[in-house]
Order: sequence, then C-alpha cells, then structure tokens
Amino acid sequence: MKIGIIGPSKLDKGKKMTKMVGEIAEIVSKKNVSIIISPDKNSTAELFASEFKKRNGKIIGIDYKDDTDLGYAGLNREICDELISCETWENQPKYLVKNSDVLIVLGLSVGVTWEICLTKFYWSYPKQRIFIIKELVSDKLPKILNKSLSIEYISYKQLKNKLNLI
Repeated sequence: MKIGIIGPSKLDKGKKMTKMVGEIAEIVSKKNVSIIISPDKNSTAELFASEFKKRNGKIIGIDYKDDTDLGYAGLNREICDELISCETWENQPKYLVKNSDVLIVLGLSVGVTWEICLTKFYWSYPKQRIFIIKELVSDKLPKILNKSLSIEYISYKQLKNKLNLI
C-alpha cells in the first residue's frame, strides 16, 4: 500500500506539531507501506518523511525537476528513496493522488484542498480513503466535499485502527 502524506508547504514547526507528526510516522511505519510526498523543503510532508525515514520507511517523492518555470531548488530529493517525475509543478498533485491508495492529511491549505479534490477524478471509491487528522486542522472542509469524497476526520490515535481496516 502507498500512503500519500499531504499538508501545508509552509510548516508551523512547534514542539507539539513535531511530536504529533513523529507519533503518526511511528504508526504508519509499523504497516508494510511506502509513503508518497512532494518533498518540498520545510514542509509538513518533509517533516513527516524525516520522521518516517528514522523508522526505516520507504519514501517516494514526486519530482518536478523538469519544470523550467520553477525548477526544483525547493525540493529535498535526498530524503526520497525513489522519485517519480511529474515533469511540471502543476502535475505534482495529480501524480501524488494517482500513485496513492490512501491520503493522510496533516493540515489544510489551498494546495492540500486541491489534492483532496483531485481524488474525485483519479480514485475508485470507497476503497481509497482520506484521513484528516483532527488535531492538525482548525476547521473542516465544506460539506459538499464530504458528500463527494471519502473523507474521515479522525484523531491521530485512531489512525492505526483505520489503517488496519484497509
């Protein structure tokens, strides 16, 4: 199974956030899974990946190094064990979603919402799931999204049980 890890690219790295992300990485690392991230430097996904790597987890990065507009100076390719080229930055959300079986959401932002919405077009429901960690979001997504997508708001402490059911 491949788990997409998404969260804001601008990380609010407090002690509470770092501790909780470490605990979530510990839960995920006990499954026989790989994670898929966009390895943006100083992002929530990079923090998760660094914690996951400490626990010997496999990390797949979505790489847009061929993007001549943005380049890849903002990516931490070294944290990844494998890279999937998506050619341009605009393709990154699509490639992340298409290559993930599950999404774990570690905070909301415009980009994260975009990635969540793309699951409508690239996933077969109800098998594939989106788990939004309640402790890491300040509000819920609009109700219309909950009707169309397989979204669950869960405590990070419920994650182990949810992953065992998939």
